[in-house]
Amino acid sequence: MMPFQVASDMGREAAQEVMDLFLSQAPEKKDQIATTNTVKVSTLLGEKFGGFWDVFIMGPRFSYSVYCRNYVQLSTSRIEVLICKESDVGFDSSGGGVDCHTPGFEISANDTISSSTEVITLPHFQQMRVTLKDGLDSSSFNKLGSLISSADFSKPVADALRKSAEEELGGGMWNIIVEEEKSANVQGFYYDYRRQLGFETLDKRWVIFAFDRRCRR
Repeated sequence: MMPFQVASDMGREAAQEVMDLFLSQAPEKKDQIATTNTVKVSTLLGEKFGGFWDVFIMGPRFSYSVYCRNYVQLSTSRIEVLICKESDVGFDSSGGGVDCHTPGFEISANDTISSSTEVITLPHFQQMRVTLKDGLDSSSFNKLGSLISSADFSKPVADALRKSAEEELGGGMWNIIVEEEKSANVQGFYYDYRRQLGFETLDKRWVIFAFDRRCRR
């Protein structure tokens, strides 16, 4: 199995356990890692460490900014995996959400796009394909779409979009993932949300994904 570089806020031993658990569910062939059963990984993490865990598998060109209570980042030259604890309690199937208002959330962010000298611009959001749209009224959809259309890729784009989304949409806990699809055909996401929106450019090069944590009210 491919060697990962590991970054975490959990300490070396716990991070190693998280990585070993993820790899126990990953296929032997490294080019099939996107088929890892992320639901199973999340379930096993909850059983071992408690709480509810998000799992995101990305290719080598990405930008993300995600709220986590704990995180482990697994990186290679071809794959990025973010494993993120979003709640100290297990998944709430009733839709009651997680406790977003107590201390413990930090931003896990990483970016491999802004270091490029390529000038990247996105088309207007109405000229992109909507891949996900849940829980957003038309005003919020237009505001978030406009922010995405004007995204600045010369700096860590996901972190800037996250901050702008929270300002424009009146709060929430927005999380952003931007990924170049052509760099590697990998996308395996498992997470919970209250609102979400996804766009894909018509040439299928870029995907932009935003979701708001389902906070308990």
